[in-house]
Amino acid sequence: MYGKTAMLGAQELRYILISAAIGLLVGLIVSLYLEFFKLIDSLRPALISINLYLNLILTVLAMFASYLITARLAYTKTTGCGTHIIINSYNFRSGFIDLRDTLIRPIASAITIGLGCSAGLEGPSLVLGGGFASKISQILDLKPEAMRTMMISGAAAGLSAVFKAPLTGVFFALEIPYKRDIAKEAFIPASIASITSYLTLVTVKGTETLFPFMPRIIIPSINDVFHSIILGLLAAVVGVLFVKLHHEFTHLSRRLNVKEYFKPIIGGAIVGLIVVINPYTSGTGYETIRLTLENRMNIQPSIIEALMLLKIVATSVTLSFGGSGGLFIPTIYVGALLGLAYTSMFTGFREVYVMAAMASLLSATSKTLFTPVVFVAETCGPSSIIPTIIAST
Repeated sequence: MYGKTAMLGAQELRYILISAAIGLLVGLIVSLYLEFFKLIDSLRPALISINLYLNLILTVLAMFASYLITARLAYTKTTGCGTHIIINSYNFRSGFIDLRDTLIRPIASAITIGLGCSAGLEGPSLVLGGGFASKISQILDLKPEAMRTMMISGAAAGLSAVFKAPLTGVFFALEIPYKRDIAKEAFIPASIASITSYLTLVTVKGTETLFPFMPRIIIPSINDVFHSIILGLLAAVVGVLFVKLHHEFTHLSRRLNVKEYFKPIIGGAIVGLIVVINPYTSGTGYETIRLTLENRMNIQPSIIEALMLLKIVATSVTLSFGGSGGLFIPTIYVGALLGLAYTSMFTGFREVYVMAAMASLLSATSKTLFTPVVFVAETCGPSSIIPTIIAST
């Protein structure tokens, strides 16, 4: 009995050390990746300052390059959202991710987003984290169940690092693998990997939060509860629209009777036109989210609603016609604008309602509850917790 207990204790200690090592490695890799992305992202402003219509050329180039390097060099030849690689690996491949996907898909995403197409950096960060964790698990010859757990923990570490939000990484690992259950076995390794990754990232790049941080605590009133419920209902409607449009554009891309390499050209041209119409739709959209949370957008509700629709279309086309990236941040972007439009029309600006809309829209599109709430609390401040829970439920 004592021998078996000692063996179990040694195995648990081994998994703890592996999780910590994964977190450290992923934190360093994401730090380097963000510098690589910043280099590509810095090229676009200089070029479009010459002529705004260069956006058309850049987005076509971005989509075609993303499609080409994925089709030629990656193991998984399909482009699109990086989260799907993680979910498929967890549910159908026992945590296995080919090293070619780990290296090539994030490069494709950096080109896609850096040159102006619409997607989020969480997609490539998930693939980097999950992919390197999978490779470490293969080298250590872990059993399939353990490799699966380490892979999702590495993905959580990638999310934790890119957002500087360790609890978001933990809850992602618990909620995202299943539709109606949680991956309970991933809690401890994901916690260790996410916290280690976060500490590594902030040691290298500093502790500045992703969005303006509002540390004060707000005790919600009956009015706040009412408006949070309404925002949750509105977010559900917008979320359904987002998901349906994304699926429609995916089906349209598959049905197009043209050579495969023409599809990213068509998609890049559509996204480029949208960016020319409204430059706020390009890239990650971090700056627009920051401006929204600080009430510095200064645009009419009708323009806000048009911008929401343009962002949804730009993101859907990007990820359906050859681009790579994530859906997480574009959803947060649309949610922030939904909150801004609502407060502009009905309540006057309240940042807590914007936060509630951000979390509830992400909850509606991803079918998760705690990850969106924790993400908004970690990146924007704890004042949002009760309204975001109400709106997201």
